[in-house]
Amino acid sequence: MLHVIENPYLYDIFTSIFHGIHPVTFDYKWLRTMYHGGNTGCHMDRVYMNRGSSELLTCWIPLDNIALDMSVLAILEGSHRMDRSENDIYTKLQHTYADMDVERDKLQGTGWFTEDPMEFYHLNEACQSCDSHPVWKTTGDF
Repeated sequence: MLHVIENPYLYDIFTSIFHGIHPVTFDYKWLRTMYHGGNTGCHMDRVYMNRGSSELLTCWIPLDNIALDMSVLAILEGSHRMDRSENDIYTKLQHTYADMDVERDKLQGTGWFTEDPMEFYHLNEACQSCDSHPVWKTTGDF
């Protein structure tokens, strides 16, 4: 596993993202698995991992093609962008859930935003004036 997650090419990508600063990784690295049909619930890694820093990126590397019914990683398209308007559903999410820290804010339970990905659609429906609409992407969409 280390030859995948500590690959020099991966470090080069993140060094470029961080404008020449070589990234530092966590000492502890883990292989994320999920049983067929299971899910982890909708969450943002930063709630668990940032520890007060806005300069943390996570990287998920699928080791094979994964069918949608096999508990794939789902990404909320555009949620990484920092140039969104204040009237954007992602910005509203950023100023609430995404700015939390699981330890600092003493989150109870799982710390997930929701167990139901469709809740993002319901949020969007409730925000008719929002500038964007949630679109889910999975590894099969790229």
